Amino acid sequence: NHIQQPLPPRSRTGAGGATGQSGALGADQNMSTGLTAFYQFWAYICPIAGAYIADTYWGRYKTICWCAVIAMLGHTIMIISSIPGIIGSNASLG
Repeated sequence: NHIQQPLPPRSRTGAGGATGQSGALGADQNMSTGLTAFYQFWAYICPIAGAYIADTYWGRYKTICWCAVIAMLGHTIMIISSIPGIIGSNASLG
C-alpha cells in the first residue's frame, strides 16, 4: 500500500524492488482508509451528478466534454504528485 508504507531506502519512485515492500507516503492506517473511502465516494457520486447535469442543464455532449476536462485535470494532479522529487520531500501530502 503506497499510502501506508514509507518510501523504501534508496528508492525515489516508491518501488521496493524484487524483495522489498513498495511504499511512498508512510501515513497511518486511518489516512489510508480515509483516502480510499474518499476516492470511492467520488467514484460513485460523480456519475450521478453528471447524469443530473446532463438531463437538467447541459445535455449529453456538453456534459461529457466538461467531465473529460475535469478528469484530465485530476489525472494531471495525480501525475504531478507522483514525480520522484515530490514523493521524496513529502510534498505530495499537501
